[in-house]
Amino acid sequence: PACINGLYGRYQRIAARIGDALASLSAADASPFCLPLGAVEAGMRQSVGGKAATLADLKRSTTLAVPDGFVITAAAGRFFLEHNGLLLSLVRQLRSYLVQDQVPEEDVLAEVRRTILAAPLPPALAATIREVAGPWFDKPRENGLAVRSSAVSEDSRLHSFAGQFATVLNVVHLEDLVQAVKQVIASAFSGRNISYRLNAGLDPLEYDLAILCLEMVAAESSGTLFTRDPNDPDSGRMLISAVFGLGELAVAGSGSADIYRPDRFGEKSVLTSIADKEQRMLPRPEGGTVVAQLPASMSSQAVLSFMQLSELVEAGMVIERKFGYPQDIEWAYDDQERLIILQSRPFRMASGSAAGRVRQDSPVLLEGGMAASRGEGIGRAVLV
Repeated sequence: PACINGLYGRYQRIAARIGDALASLSAADASPFCLPLGAVEAGMRQSVGGKAATLADLKRSTTLAVPDGFVITAAAGRFFLEHNGLLLSLVRQLRSYLVQDQVPEEDVLAEVRRTILAAPLPPALAATIREVAGPWFDKPRENGLAVRSSAVSEDSRLHSFAGQFATVLNVVHLEDLVQAVKQVIASAFSGRNISYRLNAGLDPLEYDLAILCLEMVAAESSGTLFTRDPNDPDSGRMLISAVFGLGELAVAGSGSADIYRPDRFGEKSVLTSIADKEQRMLPRPEGGTVVAQLPASMSSQAVLSFMQLSELVEAGMVIERKFGYPQDIEWAYDDQERLIILQSRPFRMASGSAAGRVRQDSPVLLEGGMAASRGEGIGRAVLV
């Protein structure tokens, strides 16, 4: 209707005036678009998101090693989306689905992604990113940047958006950083994220995503650490998965990983499962990553030594005690054998054992191994 189209035009004019006013604010009055990780203070979570706030806290208040980096704040992302009515365009594309609590069709979401990736950054935001990120690219560096999400509602005790936002690894050029930032922003409008927000009772179009840019670690090994075994939280053990190279294969579960279940207090022996590992992920000098064949001599070799396991357990206990809740931690050992903490977030767990109930009237075809996820499953079992 004509009246609705008139409202869209009015909205665009108001949005443009607000954008101009924000761009003209002094640095003291405006919400910052970029912050060095070392400048993130307590109480900034609403601006920098959970991931960045937690790492900055660890960097500020513990002796644990955390990569250097900077944060592009949620305010910067909202400014980008409001610029030239971009958010209004996205609402137009998605509203007919969202009013019915439906996830938009894939071709609609693909068009949303193309719209975001094609949109230029507002000049004020582009200048700020160049100012903060420029030193990372002005001189040759051994390591690029990992560009990751850090949402305000992410990594909390109420909600987990694990794996739902884009991550771009080993960005080595400034122009690639700009595109990586837009990729992460676009992932806030993916079908996966919209579905999660709808089912969690969250506004699917509320944008609260900051972007964390961390220096890549020259990882000899990396992986995840749960300070309590999610499948058997009352066992008094942690759960550690480890791979050679970058940890994306372990985090995504797309590669074989060694599994360690050490006692939280070092009173019992470590339960260990050494995998036959075939691949590792490595950074490429020209940017990005590559999955390479693992040398045969390393395939059945344990990723972690006893000393490294002990150090990981100690670090896990430090982080859990600090935040007062079991933690899901991403870590890496660099080429100097230093333990680097890449992420830590709380995770919810159920009490009790993961032992399953077996139908007594059916033969047992397979037993042992580890549970991939707690809960019950119904349906045809398929050998993978």
